[in-house]
Amino acid sequence: MSNSRIFPDDNNQQVVVEIEPSNETYQLFSGGDSSCYLYEDFDIRCWGKQTFSSLRSEDPKSLAMGRDFICYIDQSDQAECWSERDDADLSLPTELAPKSVTRIAAGDSHACMIDSDSFLYCWGSNEFDQSDVPSLLVNVPILFISAGERHSCAIDSDQELSCWGDDQFSQTTIPSSVRSKSFATVSAGGDHTCAIETDGDLHCWGAIIVDRTVITKSFSSVSSGKNHVCAIDRSSDLYCWGNNDQGQTTLPADYLNYNFLAIGSGDSHSCAHTSNNKTLCWGKSDEGQLDAGSLP
Repeated sequence: MSNSRIFPDDNNQQVVVEIEPSNETYQLFSGGDSSCYLYEDFDIRCWGKQTFSSLRSEDPKSLAMGRDFICYIDQSDQAECWSERDDADLSLPTELAPKSVTRIAAGDSHACMIDSDSFLYCWGSNEFDQSDVPSLLVNVPILFISAGERHSCAIDSDQELSCWGDDQFSQTTIPSSVRSKSFATVSAGGDHTCAIETDGDLHCWGAIIVDRTVITKSFSSVSSGKNHVCAIDRSSDLYCWGNNDQGQTTLPADYLNYNFLAIGSGDSHSCAHTSNNKTLCWGKSDEGQLDAGSLP
């Protein structure tokens, strides 16, 4: 990656870094104050507060990024979680270590996974019961899982959504108007939750609500940060809303005509992957969150 460009905002902060198209196909992940590429040859490159450089020898095929840790699924379908912090221990419980894993999610200080039998398990911090899988989901096939700051959400095989953990801002209380809907994906953020129905309708609740200007859109993906949300509609247009104190929801007008394929939201930064294999990152950069252009 090379030829990055940094755009200052009115406060002379770094807002956007544009990275020239790569010759390789990659997936994009963001969480906390870090982001990562996962290339098609399983090489991983990360930037920001945590570079996770030790993982480059592990050949992960899927990632999940927490605040200061990362979880991954290796080529043998085994899951591992790892942090550069000495005080962060999110190792898989012994009883889970042998299981084959199909999907993994990472929150602030907890993680969840779906095994090859489609069953759900969570571990780590449990101060708000965010790691206690509700009884109604035990031994029930699960399609999708998301871990937020202090709560978790899952979509079961009937496409029904459940959330549990901290509910101080009603982030786990699914509104009655959407409780019976069929959901395709969910993203648990700081004190909020956003989910997309199978028909593309987007709903958010908790400490953040969906921007009124996007309610009529049909969406394919959503990513919740600490206090902001970004989502891509089915026309490949990108929308962000919520807290913008670091420019994390402000994408310069020059980029509004891009076709977006993937979005990742961290604590106070966002990164997006475009159809021409370009990466855009914007928002806070005190920990190098926008430094993907310096990757070898």
